[in-house]
Amino acid sequence: MADFTENGTTFPPVSHIEQGEKAFSTLDNPTLSPGKQLQALVNRDNYLKGYAEGIATALGLVSAGAGQFQASALGLFAGLPLTPDGKLPPNKLLATDSAGQIVAIDKPVIQTAIASFATLKDRQPPSGAGGTGNTVDWINRDLNYLVTAGGTDNWIQLDTASKSFDLAEGSYLISAIATATMVDKHQIRIRREDGQVWEGLSTQTVSAASLVGQSLTTLSHVSESFEVPVGEVHKFAIQHRIFDTIPDRSLGAEVGSGLAEVYVICDVFRVVYKEVSF
Repeated sequence: MADFTENGTTFPPVSHIEQGEKAFSTLDNPTLSPGKQLQALVNRDNYLKGYAEGIATALGLVSAGAGQFQASALGLFAGLPLTPDGKLPPNKLLATDSAGQIVAIDKPVIQTAIASFATLKDRQPPSGAGGTGNTVDWINRDLNYLVTAGGTDNWIQLDTASKSFDLAEGSYLISAIATATMVDKHQIRIRREDGQVWEGLSTQTVSAASLVGQSLTTLSHVSESFEVPVGEVHKFAIQHRIFDTIPDRSLGAEVGSGLAEVYVICDVFRVVYKEVSF
């Protein structure tokens, strides 16, 4: 029995046998059904075979016979850093180099900035005073209020007992302001637990003696930026030093408006950079 002549240049439709058509054909006249159908199927098969071989060639595969293909030792996939189970490592992507060869490259990694914010305060009940300062040494200002926004990790912790706060790793900007009432001069500063300090504004008015019978509140402000290294936690405090004071309300006198009395506001801005891979 002779074979059909294969034609792989087209992808012909396969017709069904119409009523009245002859049911048999010969190789001399294969246009009759079912020879016409068989010829179309042979042509389709040859077309798809050529299409598959073209893809295999582009991928660097060689024929293993019977329509099967395997990777060539010199193929495009040779030398890829596959895992023992034959998979691409999770940190790799497939790409093509300048020669069109398939290679494994590292997944792109970018740094993204995550911003967080916090506000600390010395927030006293209505008509509560700010307390008495110390004319001899620096003292920690009360901090009893904390609100945060932004990052979800526990990057800031307030310790009201020691009047301090802990900061986790990150880049920081701290801006704090504090009141002093009827004092000659005063200054606040940021102090880290290891003794590092960042000084605030030096503020001076008139002598305390001349303020007898009067009420004068002034502000000192401090602002500084710094880093807390990766894996570390540092403790900070807002400290105050006053000079020549008279009243027991030297750290702030109450307004009596019926609202909470606030004598220290400390804003903490934090940015951390995280690597994100695709």
